[in-house]
Amino acid sequence: MGIWGNDALLLAESAPEKVDSINIVLSAYRSIRGERVIYASVPVTTGQRYYDVLDRYSVKTLDELLAKNKDALKKEIIAPNISEGIVFADELAKKLNRTVIAPSVFEAKKQRWSQNEYMFLWYRFIEERIKAIGLMKDSKYSNGSAKEVVRAIEMQFGFVNPVNGMENVSADVGKYELFAQMCQIRVFDHEIKEVRIESANKMFCEAINELHARGFNPKELLEQQEKLMSIAYSLQNEFFLSRAVCCIQAPYEFNWHQMIKDTISLNVLPDEVKKELEKEMSNSDAKVQPKDRVKELEEALEELRAVCEKKE
Repeated sequence: MGIWGNDALLLAESAPEKVDSINIVLSAYRSIRGERVIYASVPVTTGQRYYDVLDRYSVKTLDELLAKNKDALKKEIIAPNISEGIVFADELAKKLNRTVIAPSVFEAKKQRWSQNEYMFLWYRFIEERIKAIGLMKDSKYSNGSAKEVVRAIEMQFGFVNPVNGMENVSADVGKYELFAQMCQIRVFDHEIKEVRIESANKMFCEAINELHARGFNPKELLEQQEKLMSIAYSLQNEFFLSRAVCCIQAPYEFNWHQMIKDTISLNVLPDEVKKELEKEMSNSDAKVQPKDRVKELEEALEELRAVCEKKE
């Protein structure tokens, strides 16, 4: 699954037995029936602590850190991140009185899973079983949390749908029902305030500027911020004309011009790109308005079913 089905690339270098083990874990999670649950998005290998540790060792990259202390990643970053992640998930479950998934509890160390393999697993689980994603404080510095936020927003806007990324959904899941549920996912911060595409973009831009000012290269955060801008641009410019090709629509109003302004504020952005963004702002509407989600979704599902039947 995943937009354009690109998530399969995460397993491009994975051995068959690892892919099998991922599918076994997924089948176990699919045994959870009933209402969707909350997902506690927490940093594991990156986050605020990662950059603080790099600073403490006077280095700028993970390789430089490991050259100074080969155990620093596990002992000073991953272990405390996992502990704090579990505490956050427990507190969230108590505060909301809801079942919360703590991904930091799960580990496949003996199986030597890569970060891509973990990410593939959690993408699938978020798509199939998650109602909302809760973010820890300062999660804006976490590469993994950024990816999970972007995936949730891709789901909200319908970028992952039955003919775009869901072609190989397990028969026992229910493709069309799953799509309708995926569109309803929400994201909220540690204060239980909703995070939408506009505020997520601002959050990423702030983190990128802060880290760049400290001498780091937040490449992965920048990639996720670019994805958010691509989603917003598609809605603003009606890039996809057929819902049957890609069933996208805005589930809520957002300020496209504010997203452009926040992006222009990025210190890492080349001047020529900033000029193009300024031009876009002068030639576009400030806000993107939501549509009748229920009516549009019903019509879209009918079109998607027709397309799928033709393909079969």
